[in-house]
Amino acid sequence: MAKTFPAVAAVLAFAIVAGSNILSGFMSDYLACGLASAASCVAWRSSKRRFVNRAHREMVRLYGSEWR
Repeated sequence: MAKTFPAVAAVLAFAIVAGSNILSGFMSDYLACGLASAASCVAWRSSKRRFVNRAHREMVRLYGSEWR
């Protein structure tokens, strides 16, 4: 799950941003694709960071503050 969730979040972010830009038609396709790619990268990175932070909190909870 830790590998698939960031990928799914990135794909959904890309689809939402690209779809909304294409449907509204207020910017060029290249700009819309670039914006969607940026949103996808941000979604992937933030969801990946969330999993890492949760794992660190779990290790501190299990092994105490001297784990680090």
